[in-house]
Amino acid sequence: MKLHSIRFLFLALLGIVLTSCAPTMHLQTEGTGALNKSALHYIVPPAVTDSAQNKNLYPIIVNAFQNNHIALTQNRKNAAYLVTWGTETQSKQRRELISANSSPDWNNNLNVNSYTYYGAANGISATGPQYASVMQSYHMQNFTINVWNNTPSANKQSTPAWSGSASTSLEDAKNPAGIINDIVARYGTNFEGESAISNH
Repeated sequence: MKLHSIRFLFLALLGIVLTSCAPTMHLQTEGTGALNKSALHYIVPPAVTDSAQNKNLYPIIVNAFQNNHIALTQNRKNAAYLVTWGTETQSKQRRELISANSSPDWNNNLNVNSYTYYGAANGISATGPQYASVMQSYHMQNFTINVWNNTPSANKQSTPAWSGSASTSLEDAKNPAGIINDIVARYGTNFEGESAISNH
């Protein structure tokens, strides 16, 4: 019995360590009203001139909608919703308070930082001559998915219904399937926060 308990504690501790080391992303979703997953969605395919990265992203987005049981169609005119999507690399800056007279190893100490990796304030304030305010630049990968109410009439424009976006480091963006799936999994919801990247 004691050996079983030790194994259980070891596995629980291992799970906590692996979870705490998991890559994260900043995720934001926003909808304007109730959406119908059973209504037909048309995912706009990539253009001939699109980058190889965008062309590779298209089947991942289709799979994410299928995995989350959202109805799809290949006929744009029959669709209740249009889905547009994209990705871009963006340089983001964040203001950071660093210890003025310490080695670089201490610059990420939570006692001196005022902002998270994604540029959001973390509520920690540090003031005084021992701190220096600097701007740090970070290269991030952004993924966006937009859902529009389809109005095929020539004199009417499609109206926004829902949008989802995620930003993460370039290193963590190398496997976009989990990121895209996590965006689509929140389809129809309003959410903002940091989320662990799932491995799909």
